[in-house]
Amino acid sequence: MIELIKNNKSSFTINMDMTDVEDLINFIVKIVNYGGGEKFILHSGRKKHLEIQIDEEEDILIITKDFVRIYMDLEELEYLRDRLEKTLITRVFYPAEICERYYKEIYVTLYCNVVI
Repeated sequence: MIELIKNNKSSFTINMDMTDVEDLINFIVKIVNYGGGEKFILHSGRKKHLEIQIDEEEDILIITKDFVRIYMDLEELEYLRDRLEKTLITRVFYPAEICERYYKEIYVTLYCNVVI
């Protein structure tokens, strides 16, 4: 299962294995084509809904007790999908940065780590 870990005040890492990479690609395709899908993420020991909202205006990360919501524009989301597809071949997610988002009054960087 994909896990979101808070590294420090200004960054989070999304850890996943190769199966999760494939699942996340399929999730992104459903978001782009149908507006949504269901995916779960582990954060602070709790299983939460992962929501990715396509939004050209907002750069926000919201974490509650029930969900993790990331607002991304379509170009960012498609770029993330492309990089995940390359990860299936290279087995490395590079560069590690996914995006910067506004979270609790500061900007944080989201990183990705693929565990082989």
